[in-house]
Amino acid sequence: IRLDKVESDSTAFRERMVGEVEGAFKNAVMRIEALREDMLSTIRSNSNNLEAQIKASLASTIDESNKRELEFRQRVSAQITKGKREVNERSHDQAMAIDRLAQRLGAMEAEMKQNERSVSSLSAHRFSDLE
Repeated sequence: IRLDKVESDSTAFRERMVGEVEGAFKNAVMRIEALREDMLSTIRSNSNNLEAQIKASLASTIDESNKRELEFRQRVSAQITKGKREVNERSHDQAMAIDRLAQRLGAMEAEMKQNERSVSSLSAHRFSDLE
């Protein structure tokens, strides 16, 4: 009887041990699966966050580049406008100087003709005085 009891106890012990090992194994597999899902979720989340950061950084870089380009274009446009204004001012000043020179030349021509008439008149008087 004792032998039967030892065998029975031994079988029960073995079955209990197998059950515990199987349970522990199933728990380990379930924990591994849960960890795997958590890791995949974390990876997806990190990937999405990284993608969002890259897009935001790229958008910021593009905005900054566009801003610098606009500022450059505005500076160039202002310089062109200033250059045109300066050329127009110089052109006007030169036109005024040419007009003044033309007036002086006209006055000099009139004075020269007056002098020629005076000289002719004087010459005629002296010629008549000589006769």
